[in-house]
Order: sequence, then structure tokens, then C-alpha cells
Amino acid sequence: MRFRRALIGAFVSATLLTGIAATTAEAAPAAPAAQSATIRPQAFLIGSILAPDRVDRLYAGDMISSSNGFIRLSMQYDGNLVAYSSSGNPLWSSGTYGRGGNVVILQGDGNFVMYDGNSRVVWTTNTNGYPGAWLSLQDDGNIVIYANDNSCGRWACARALWWTGTNTHIG
Repeated sequence: MRFRRALIGAFVSATLLTGIAATTAEAAPAAPAAQSATIRPQAFLIGSILAPDRVDRLYAGDMISSSNGFIRLSMQYDGNLVAYSSSGNPLWSSGTYGRGGNVVILQGDGNFVMYDGNSRVVWTTNTNGYPGAWLSLQDDGNIVIYANDNSCGRWACARALWWTGTNTHIG
């Protein structure tokens, strides 16, 4: 029952957040060239948000999807984190194929980090220093880590810290 309530709460929050973020957050610029709860394997997570106060990690075999299904983020068994379009085309990857990554975590400090089985860092967005940051799979196809700029409510004044730049590649 508790797990069901948590899932329903996450789904409602993600739905509300996606709508609010889409209308109030600034559009993220193009991605820089060099970038880029516990759920069991093969889980498909409900909602389009990763946040430390909700579902905060993807294990190998897990994925999340934007609310409209245009983009999904998959932590693959080969250690690569990949964004796919609804037609199955890869749009972005962490470039970590074969490097042993088995979990990617949005940490409480705002950093999105992939770890191997020995808890060694395999890949990171280097977005630490922003407690409360969240990762959003947007309906336009972009994957963005946002932080509150503390000048207003949590979701109303979001600032993009990192993004994939995949918002022009839907299809």
C-alpha cells in the first residue's frame, strides 16, 4: 500500500511538474559538444522526473519516459545510459558502453552520477552544489537537470544546469 501511494504521488507530482516546467522554465540552450524508491531491473518507471525526494536512480534494465512518450532514458546492461526517441532511434548516450556502469543516481547535491559495481564513478554531469535539483524528461525530447534559483517556489524559477540537446531530434 505504501509503495502504491508513493507511485501514485510520484506520478501526480511528475504530471504537475511537467506541465508547470513546460510553461515557466526557460528553454535550455543547445548541449555542449563534450557532454552529456529503489527499482528492480526491467522496471519501467512511472513519470518523467528523477529527484532525490522521489525515485532517484536507474539500475541496469530500468528506464523512464517523458509523459508523452517521445523520449525514454534507459540504463542499459552494457553500462551505457541512452536516450531513445519513440521510434527507437538513439538520440544521446553517456558514452559508457562496456565501462561497468550499473546504476545512475541523481544525488542530493544535484549531481547525476553513474557508478560501477564497486561504487567507482564511471560518468557524471558535474552538477553538484545544487541540492534539490531534478532531472526532467521533457515532452520536447530534451533531458534537463534543473535547479531552483531560490527566488520563488521550487518549480516556478527553475534554471537549467545540464541538458542533452535532444529537443530537435524527435521522431
